[in-house]
This record gives sequence, C-alpha cells and structure tokens, in this order.
Amino acid sequence: MVIENFFLALAIYGKPMSYNTPEPDKDAKIFTSDDIMEILNVHSSFHFNKGDSSFFTQHGPTSYSYWARTFSLSEEETEELDDDNDEAVSTLFKKLKDFFEDNNITKAQFEKINHEFDLERKCNITLFVPRYINGTIFEIKTEDLQFMANHNLNFNYLELTEDQIEKLKNVYTKTT
Repeated sequence: MVIENFFLALAIYGKPMSYNTPEPDKDAKIFTSDDIMEILNVHSSFHFNKGDSSFFTQHGPTSYSYWARTFSLSEEETEELDDDNDEAVSTLFKKLKDFFEDNNITKAQFEKINHEFDLERKCNITLFVPRYINGTIFEIKTEDLQFMANHNLNFNYLELTEDQIEKLKNVYTKTT
C-alpha cells in the first residue's frame, strides 16, 4: 500500500531569513504559530517557528516559520480505496473542504495572512507523497481545483523519503 503515506496539508511557509546578516529580520514580518492560529481560529497539526528545529531541515534551527493543518486517510479508507491514488487525493480534499466548512475558514483570512507576513509562497495546499524511483502519479479533480481557486490557494506537492514520512506520521499522530 502507498496511499496510507499520503498527507494533504493547508500549509504556510514563512520566507527564509538569514541568521548571518548584520541585523537579521530587521524589516521582516515573520509569523509564529500563534499568529496563524489567531487569524484562522484553528490549531495546527504541526508547526515550527523560525529558529526551531524541524523534520524538514533535520539539522539545526530553521531560518523560516512553517504552519500546517494536515489530513490523512484512516485505515478503513486506505483499505476501501485499494491503493487508488486519484481517489485517495479526492478523499483528502473532501476532508480539507469539510474542515474549512466546519471552521468557517474563508478566502479573506488567507488574504490577511498573505498581506501581513513575508511568505516564501502564499498560503497553499501541499500534498506529501512518498518518494519513489518512478514518481507518484495522481489526479486532482476539477471541483478540488475550483475549491483552491475560490480560496486563492495554490497547490504543490513534496516527495518525502521513507524516514521523513515516518517523522511526519509521528508528528501527525501526536497532534490528532
């Protein structure tokens, strides 16, 4: 099975700021997890603030902040979907949409975050998938693309090593 290692996240990446400049972050508008939680009124699945260590860098303090609300498939969903990548992604988007609806998350909240803070990329949806020699093929349905467009959210995906997937699962399990 592969799809049990798929994660979909509402992700916010702060702009990396150097520790080596004479006045680091002097004019930077850097967010913390608390800033994002205040605007969205929800908790993250995982986050780190600038200067924390993270499973992304795997060494030393980070030069940026990161906040994510992450969704994964249950064991039952994984079995039912029988390794269908397209349906796995669709199911994860359904969970994301339900989360937005349940928590009254709006486009205006993302616009506020995008405007108030220096970001590497604006608020977006990230699909984490396992890294394989032949890559991972998946489809995003039109209604899911429309959902992202309606909230002014971009999409990206990130291939993770087996070790990174296990660390992500560990962090995710602790917070859900």
